[in-house]
Amino acid sequence: MRFVIVTGMSGGGKSTALKMLEDAGFYCVDNLPVSLINKFVELIATPDSEISKVALGLDVRTAQSFSKVEEVLT
Repeated sequence: MRFVIVTGMSGGGKSTALKMLEDAGFYCVDNLPVSLINKFVELIATPDSEISKVALGLDVRTAQSFSKVEEVLT
């Protein structure tokens, strides 16, 4: 599975990047809470899933702890 994370400041082009990735065949999710990333990965990683490319947009303006992002992705 190909898993891309797009993040940045407001006006930095996250939405544009996600739209381009979607056009390239990626399943895109924007502003998913960090606490839901594990469950999201479980759902898309099932053996019968047709999803092979995923892009996740994370907004740095929210009150999420980005130290948790690294922990969750590991």
